[in-house]
Amino acid sequence: PARRRRAVWPGGGGGWGGGEPCAQAARLAKAAKRKDAVALAEVLEEATLIVKKCYSEMPSYDALVKAMLAHGVWTLYDHCYFTVGVPVKPMLAKPTNGVREVLDRFDGIEFTCEYKYDGERAQIHISESGEVAIYSRNSENSTAKYPDLVSIVKRAIKPGVGACVLDGEAVAIDRTTSPPTILPFQQLMNRKRKDVEEKDIEIKACMFAFDCLYLGNESLMTTPLAERREKLYSAFNVMPGEFEFAKTHTSGDADEIARFLDESVNASTEGLIIKTMHGADAHYEPSRRSLNWLKLKKDYCDGMGDSVDLVPVAALFWQRQ
Repeated sequence: PARRRRAVWPGGGGGWGGGEPCAQAARLAKAAKRKDAVALAEVLEEATLIVKKCYSEMPSYDALVKAMLAHGVWTLYDHCYFTVGVPVKPMLAKPTNGVREVLDRFDGIEFTCEYKYDGERAQIHISESGEVAIYSRNSENSTAKYPDLVSIVKRAIKPGVGACVLDGEAVAIDRTTSPPTILPFQQLMNRKRKDVEEKDIEIKACMFAFDCLYLGNESLMTTPLAERREKLYSAFNVMPGEFEFAKTHTSGDADEIARFLDESVNASTEGLIIKTMHGADAHYEPSRRSLNWLKLKKDYCDGMGDSVDLVPVAALFWQRQ
């Protein structure tokens, strides 16, 4: 069975959500019998947190319901957890307006800056047998769309690594230049989506990996980013223009961050993602847009956004806008 770090639930007490399963069931029964609305609400809230957490790591209603019927809620995490081959919703970053806001948010906390690549989010699952599956930000299976990335990942992973899950960005790339040049996102979108043969691909893709969610038969969701990054670096080889790690810079100096932001824009990326490195705030939180990840894009910063002169000539009303 997979080795997993035991999740820490709110409420303390050493158990799930503040107590062991039998104790929680007893609390629920006692609250219902006494018609104690406050106590009942507390227990139900703890149960809700468990279900939400489990669903974020095992987004399958069938699996979740079967496990609850068979084992109840309080031990649900022992039966529904992150599994290779089942994609999770990615962790997302919140926008920030400038370097000063970043420094204020992470005051006294070690953080790191990464290039924010302009591509398609790719969650790559590698089974124990070496099979590769690629999932989009919306958990759609994109494996058939990227046969070239499948081949690249198989060549990049080091021997003996075993099952693994990566988070990263698939980016259009021009490998005829030295070094390879990042191409606009629109180029990537011009690739065929179905019946793609690797030999027929004209617009090449590069995988820029920035996180490792599973490695060595163990979920790394509750492992701090600094350790996850080390595991990522140790498990894969860099292949320029094919498989690379997101470019990073760790500094708390405002001028250095500003220079790194300029560098990222000049490298044809969208800007930076700033992430907490250590402690519980550096865990990977599926499906959450967290303040522990901030995005700093040129469009958000005064004086860095692109400007155009436009004259509106027509408008279309659309019910979703």
